[in-house]
Amino acid sequence: MPNNALAGFTSPWTPNPVAGSDSFQADVADAIQRIQQNLSALQLGPSLSLSRTGKKTEWAPYPVSVMVSGLPSVGQVFYIALFGIAVSFADGWPGSIAVALTRPTTTAMFSLTQQTSSGQVIPVGSLAIQPSGQPQINGSAATFLPGDLLTLTAPTPKDVTLANILMTFYGRAAVSGSG
Repeated sequence: MPNNALAGFTSPWTPNPVAGSDSFQADVADAIQRIQQNLSALQLGPSLSLSRTGKKTEWAPYPVSVMVSGLPSVGQVFYIALFGIAVSFADGWPGSIAVALTRPTTTAMFSLTQQTSSGQVIPVGSLAIQPSGQPQINGSAATFLPGDLLTLTAPTPKDVTLANILMTFYGRAAVSGSG
């Protein structure tokens, strides 16, 4: 299911920004503003819910941010996060976002997987980055337990221009279970 939280988002990145230049600094400031607008409009559901035992569970936002530096290799696997607590991502992974500092020449499709602490590999979603810079994150509802890994696998074949990708995947963590 598509991530509707990104509707209307356009990447501000120029095809080849130069780090330290005035335009690069302006692009970074603009991207930060767009990310803040996306997150402020995000609806993650109630902050309190009841478990089957009747105990209140409090939820807190849990962003997972990462940068893939340079040009990803063909099928390269990136270990994005090792979870120390249970973290849930809603269907469509609302609030999640990505930008590429150097855009691809064709659509680049990455896969997202959950590797459980028992070794099971579960596909949970995808990240597509268009030549226009427009990101599309699609994900199924998933809960990562302590010891689980979130991985990102680069496209095969490799895009020759795609580089320096920033991502934030937005989930929720249960932070208490008191009654």
